[in-house]
Amino acid sequence: MTNQPWQMKPAKDLGLGPLERAKSLRRDPGPVSFFSRNIFWAMAHSMLKTWNGFTVEGRHNLPENMPFVLVANHSSHLDVMMMTLSVPVQMRVRLFALAAEDHFFTKVSSSFFTSIMINALPMSRAGGGKGREAIETFRERLLTESCGIIIFPEGTRTRDGKVGRFRAGIGNLVAGTNIPVVPCWIDGAFAAFPAGRLIPRRKKITIQIGKPLTFQDFATDKDGTEQVAKQLQDAVTALNPSR
Repeated sequence: MTNQPWQMKPAKDLGLGPLERAKSLRRDPGPVSFFSRNIFWAMAHSMLKTWNGFTVEGRHNLPENMPFVLVANHSSHLDVMMMTLSVPVQMRVRLFALAAEDHFFTKVSSSFFTSIMINALPMSRAGGGKGREAIETFRERLLTESCGIIIFPEGTRTRDGKVGRFRAGIGNLVAGTNIPVVPCWIDGAFAAFPAGRLIPRRKKITIQIGKPLTFQDFATDKDGTEQVAKQLQDAVTALNPSR
């Protein structure tokens, strides 16, 4: 095997101002954000472990290498933190969460917190050209970079504890590719911290990680992407211990 020479490449968000960088779909991790984020994750893990008895089951199902996509049911603002904490520490620097642009990226303060501490990328929920552009960018990053993405295909938190329909955006992201998609079930987050509550209750929260799926044989048209979404919804809900 011939060793390839190491090459230094400029960050994809080089030259952007701080706020532009926070909102960029191509944001790369920086040393300051990496240091700050590790402190935040350590504090979050301690809080969740102490207050909610947070545990992860099935971690052996995670792919050994990136890229991959994590999908789960969505009932709490705690979900993205727990999904991130389910992944090995060395992978978290390249693990991005997709967050609603209209909720987390409208103010300067929330934009910086969401991008620096959560490592989230803005996702438009309005659909149309902006939503398609975002999905295409994320798909390209998964196909060309060693990275991971956390996505909640329902598009919003449940208001009644029931799983909503998975949207076809997840199909647009992975249909026709061999990118592993890992279904996860978050149990207890709705009881602990549902929408509208300010302080989490002391309820146990567990994440169950399932076996990864791939969708290289699925078409990228409307039918194909909807089939991907439906299959992933079934895979996520199958992990629910109360089903």
